[in-house]
Amino acid sequence: MKEIALLVNSDDMVSTVNDAIKHAGAESEIETVMTHTYEGSLNIAREFEARGGRLIIARGGHARVIRESDIGIPVSMIPFTGNNIVNMLRRAADEWGEFAVIGNPTMIQMTRELERPIGAKIHYYEINQWADFDSIMPEIRSNGIKAVVGGYDAARSARTYGLHDYCLKTSEYEVLTAIMEAKSLLSALDRDRHWDRMFEAALNTIGEGVVVTDVDGNVTHANHRAVKILGHDGILNHLPSAEMCRMLEKVVETREPIYDELFEYNEYKFSTSFLPIKGNEDNLVLVMQEVEYVHKIERKIRQKLANKGLVAKNSFDNIYAESPAVRQAVRVAKQYAVVNSSVLISGETGTGKEMFAQSIHNYSNRCDEAFVAVNCATIPANLLESELFGYVEGAFTGAKRGGKIGLFELAHKGTIFLDEIGETSLDMQARLLRVLEEHEIMRVGDDKVIPIDIRVIAASNRDLKKMVEEGKFRSDFYYRLDVLSLQLPPLRECRENIAALIEHFSRRYADENGKHRLEYAPESLEILTNYGWPGNVRELKNVVERLVVTNSGGVVQPSDALGALHLRQDEIPAPPEPAGGEMGLISAAEMNLIREVLKECGGNKTAAAKKLGISRPTLHRRLKLMGEPADEA
Repeated sequence: MKEIALLVNSDDMVSTVNDAIKHAGAESEIETVMTHTYEGSLNIAREFEARGGRLIIARGGHARVIRESDIGIPVSMIPFTGNNIVNMLRRAADEWGEFAVIGNPTMIQMTRELERPIGAKIHYYEINQWADFDSIMPEIRSNGIKAVVGGYDAARSARTYGLHDYCLKTSEYEVLTAIMEAKSLLSALDRDRHWDRMFEAALNTIGEGVVVTDVDGNVTHANHRAVKILGHDGILNHLPSAEMCRMLEKVVETREPIYDELFEYNEYKFSTSFLPIKGNEDNLVLVMQEVEYVHKIERKIRQKLANKGLVAKNSFDNIYAESPAVRQAVRVAKQYAVVNSSVLISGETGTGKEMFAQSIHNYSNRCDEAFVAVNCATIPANLLESELFGYVEGAFTGAKRGGKIGLFELAHKGTIFLDEIGETSLDMQARLLRVLEEHEIMRVGDDKVIPIDIRVIAASNRDLKKMVEEGKFRSDFYYRLDVLSLQLPPLRECRENIAALIEHFSRRYADENGKHRLEYAPESLEILTNYGWPGNVRELKNVVERLVVTNSGGVVQPSDALGALHLRQDEIPAPPEPAGGEMGLISAAEMNLIREVLKECGGNKTAAAKKLGISRPTLHRRLKLMGEPADEA
């Protein structure tokens, strides 16, 4: 189907129009349709639009009638050129002196401007509908006027009433002008349509619902998200909520925007901002955000922040669990990881409390979210509140412009690790208790609460229960933290781990420092194993790093081990003996493990000691305590 319909209202126009279309190279774009009345032209235009036509070209009154109708496609009018009108007026003036001009308002206005130079007496008759011809022509005759100047329709009607006619025929130039204007208009419409489609696609792509209304609340446009939120019935005519209409009326009245009002409709919870359009007082824009969508964006932002360092680097695979005590701690920690209850990790300094906290996080269903570690002992008390909860702009002297997000907000949907929790003040404990109870925080200097979803893991190297008894720690806060308890054993009670840890850290620090990996003389390994390690794994790491950096022979001798431990030759550590006697060193689980390894090694105690990560003399002592033969197999 062709895009343009050119209406021809006289047989005299046909050849001129066809020539113009051919010269414009528009045969594939324009179809010509003959019409003789305004009503006929209007019917043709409606039919053409219904078939998908995009533009109509018509002359004079035909174009005006279509433009003033309910037709929704544009109409390009074939223009009257000045030379054509002047020639007809002069001929009529020379032959009659007095005559009538019949036409649309544009033609009559042009003629009035030429009346004085022409020097004739001209009578003007405006045509608004086809029936006007039958009323005007008799009037012209009764006034004694013999000639009429006008278009094809006027000339044809004048001849019917026996009047002389001077027809303003359409020239090829005039048709070409109309065709060029029509093609230019269609190109502009195509550009507009392209941008409209792009704009509509963009609106349908974004996560917010967008609605355009008039000042009475009638919906004129809505994107897909808005239809989803409000439903088809909610956007057909009027905003569905009386409260939304009230907000809209307020914006119409004040021309001031209203932001983030909460609504619940059609089973959706969403916030809505009501925005006046600058330079357009007839329409307003409503932007709706689903609560879950906002939470999703928040999580993404927090995750991006987490990617900058708020991540748990360790997992249970990184924990050396050669000793039964550590294996038991790992087993319990894994049980804790799959639930959301608070965890309180207790243990001496350097026992790996944060490593266990990170492992619990990475083993949980929150593993893809942020892990935020806070050492409560390193942040000054007067800053701890603003660090944990954030603050708004102007909350205190020195507050950053725009405020600051707190660590609890950063941990939303993830885990917050409160290390050294025993160092917090009683006032801070009260605030933290409220956060754990209410699952919401309030930034410093703000009056609005922010809901959060976090898992809390706390840790302390102090006896919090004793602190409660002494009034130094709130009992309600302690019992809120101590839902799940995890006690980490000191390294001196996990000697089976020492050899494996020494090997691990030796390899790590050798690689980091470009050194050869160390070997340890059996006596050196026994010294390190028997040492009490008051600083636990942290101290062991430091000692091994010291050995890697300072040793140049490749083998750690007993003197090297003693030097790294800052011990004299006469301070060689002996195997520790607990207060309850050496039997206390051997648990049923340890005995079972030793027997199992000996069986795997065919009774070879040297191989078994190596596999157990202990020295051969230590194995002999263990066997003696177990009542087993200690002689070499």
